[in-house]
Order: sequence, then C-alpha cells, then structure tokens
Amino acid sequence: MARKKKNTRNSGFLVILTIGLVIVLILVYAIRMSNQSQAVKEISLDGPARMVETTEDVPRVSLKDAKKAVDEGQALVIDVRSKDTFEIAHIPGSLLVLPPDIEQTASNLDPNALIFLYCT
Repeated sequence: MARKKKNTRNSGFLVILTIGLVIVLILVYAIRMSNQSQAVKEISLDGPARMVETTEDVPRVSLKDAKKAVDEGQALVIDVRSKDTFEIAHIPGSLLVLPPDIEQTASNLDPNALIFLYCT
C-alpha cells in the first residue's frame, strides 16, 4: 500500500510540473512576440532621413511600398551578397556592392535617398 501512495504522489507532482512548464513557455513566447512587434517600425517613404544607431532604429518598409518605390525610380536597391549569389539571381535594377566596398559606395550616395539593402 505504501508503494501506491508514492506513485500517486509522483504522478501529481509530474502533472503540476508539466502544467508549470507549459505556463512558463507560453509566457516566454508571449514576451518574445511582444518585444518583436515593438521592434518593427513602419516609416513613411516621404519622411526625412535619420541616423540609425541601433537595430531598433532601422526603419521598416512594407514589401508593397518598397516595390512601388523601386518601380517608380524613387529608391535604390543595393545587393550586398557575394558576386556568385548575385549572378545566380538578383532583384532587377539592383546594384551589387561587395562588403569591402560598402563604406566607399555609401560615401558616394545621397544621404537623403531611399536605399534598400538586400543581404539574404
């Protein structure tokens, strides 16, 4: 009889432990999703240029708005992937800039221009 009480106690403990772990995982997921949605900031394509100091300062543009700006010649797409990857496939009209040349190229660009970097 003592053995059955011990198994029942262990089963209850495992149920409580499992429920607790599920609650913790749900809370962690909710917090991560909340932080992620706060980090994405929509900007107007007509807005003034601003200095980017952290990844949270990086302006975000919807794909629809980006495509429209590129199609209308209001934006430049710079591809910073490798030359081989660029040659396999790239966004039409994009400019290939290899990583060692980024600083030099950036210094020659209009600081108020709308520029999209493509890196994946």
